Amino acid sequence: PPASFLTAMEDYVKEAPRASSVKRDT
Repeated sequence: PPASFLTAMEDYVKEAPRASSVKRDT
């Protein structure tokens, strides 16, 4: 995946830690 995607994911996880937890649990 492009670096921009990874950066966006990092920012997304920082803004929505709950979402990252849900993804891990899934």
